[in-house]
Amino acid sequence: VQQLPTGPDLLDHWLKHPRMGGGEAKVLQALIDAYPEALTHAELCERTGYSPDASTIGVILSKLRKLGLVENGARRVPDSFMEAIA
Repeated sequence: VQQLPTGPDLLDHWLKHPRMGGGEAKVLQALIDAYPEALTHAELCERTGYSPDASTIGVILSKLRKLGLVENGARRVPDSFMEAIA
């Protein structure tokens, strides 16, 4: 098992991860920029340019949650992730 990098290299690792598409990277960056606040659905859609009526944001958030990059039940990055990329 390969050790994950730390600091800014960890964020770079995730942004280049094979399961991280452009949409996931855009949403993750919007959540990082909003930290420590959680965003509403409407706020996240506005910041990323996705339609609030489409399922796109939900699919992206699901992928990011599976990777451990978004809190369950919230539109927010975990404190532990923010500490790790600092």
